[in-house]
Amino acid sequence: MQIGQTLRDRYKIIRKLGYGGFGDTYLIEDADSPTRAKCVLKHLQPKVKNLKELAEVLPTARRLFKIEAETLERLGKDHLQIPTLLAYFEENSEFYLVQDYIDGYDLETEIVKGKELSEARVKSLLVEILEVLEFVHRKGVIHRDLKPPNIMRRKADGKILLIDFGAVKDVSTLSTNPQGKVGSTIVIGTEGYMPAEQNNRCPMLCSDVYAIGAIAIQALTGVHPSKLPMDKAEFIWRDQAQVSNDFAKIINKMVRYDFSLRYANAGEALQALKLLVSSTLPPTPIVTPTQSPSQAINTPIKSPSQAINTPIKPAAKPAPKTSSRRGVLTLLGLGGAAIAGTLLLTYLKPNFDVISIPPESETSTSKTTETIRPTNISEPSPQPTSTHNPLMKTQPSTLKPSTPKPTKTIRPTQVPTPSYTPSPQPTSTRKSVQPQPITPKPTPKPKPSETIAPIRPTQGSTPSYTPSPQPTSNPPPPSNPGSLDFEGVDKGQ
Repeated sequence: MQIGQTLRDRYKIIRKLGYGGFGDTYLIEDADSPTRAKCVLKHLQPKVKNLKELAEVLPTARRLFKIEAETLERLGKDHLQIPTLLAYFEENSEFYLVQDYIDGYDLETEIVKGKELSEARVKSLLVEILEVLEFVHRKGVIHRDLKPPNIMRRKADGKILLIDFGAVKDVSTLSTNPQGKVGSTIVIGTEGYMPAEQNNRCPMLCSDVYAIGAIAIQALTGVHPSKLPMDKAEFIWRDQAQVSNDFAKIINKMVRYDFSLRYANAGEALQALKLLVSSTLPPTPIVTPTQSPSQAINTPIKSPSQAINTPIKPAAKPAPKTSSRRGVLTLLGLGGAAIAGTLLLTYLKPNFDVISIPPESETSTSKTTETIRPTNISEPSPQPTSTHNPLMKTQPSTLKPSTPKPTKTIRPTQVPTPSYTPSPQPTSTRKSVQPQPITPKPTPKPKPSETIAPIRPTQGSTPSYTPSPQPTSNPPPPSNPGSLDFEGVDKGQ
């Protein structure tokens, strides 16, 4: 066939894609398509020596070609990973198939001589191939020529497609034997991927499984199956690949010499492989509301017994801020210091000496007074009036001068010897509180008079006083309800 040639006034040959012992493959253009779609043309012809032999083979070739073309058409319509058969026809005693063009590449691009693929990559590849082959086997179809060049990966979606089924190749292998019988003279298949029963012209579904196992070994070792050593018709390959024992067992079962020991079809092999893949996958982490997706991934999954025996920890309370803690401690310290200072001042508060001044004689015109003599305390603090000593006053009393009269004398039951030595007081950081004096109301200018001055008694002596001028005005009574009312005394009450 020539480039540019047109078949049936429709399919124009653009270039040659491949060739082999069973026929040639071309890229063509469909003139009847609105978009002039690209297609693949397969050219098949019987291997005959003369026209007489051709005449004997042609009827059988036509029958086989029609059956296989219908099978391909059915597979292509029911599965998207098998090329669709667009047309098939006969011209000049030669047979042609027109199929969809697959924009992609075959597995010879991925499985390269001398390059070893990882176990995970080969597992994934086998699953992809077996999923398509499982569909083919359910339809009762044997591919018969599975190898890397007949498995393509589509660029558009990366899917695996099975091409170049060997069933239609029977047409190109027909011939007559010496007895004049028409039959296939060439075994369909490729060395290294073809098991013994297929080589004996008795292919079965498990023959395709053998071919997939051989492809797996080639991907793991980087060596073509026909170049691997054999022991009793079994591949010796484990020493040339890094693979787990479980995966090696599946591959070895796929390529057993005895077909009865293999997986019966692609479905069984696929099930065993998926079970292995699922058992080796890491467990999926459970994401809880208190965990992020990056933390759930790194969290180990506990067994049920560990989960039951693990105590539930209460949620940690947030730590208080340092500034708040320092503030609380400062307030507590100041409060404690204030309480301690108050107690100390209360303990050290001086006792007031109440001195009663008796008159010098019966005719004395002076008035008996009581003098409160406080100790020298720099920081007095107001304290409540003591209840145990009714004579104690917190404020010095103001004497009301009057005309000298005989007065009643209030004699103290016991006058202790006043002796007091001031003791050092602790320096307080608190602000001094000065007693508020009672300011008397303005009064007229007092007349000279005598004021009773307290005389500090000494030990063994009788208290005495020296009169001094006193104003004659009548000041207001003291505000302290505990003061003595000397006016009442003067009036003889």
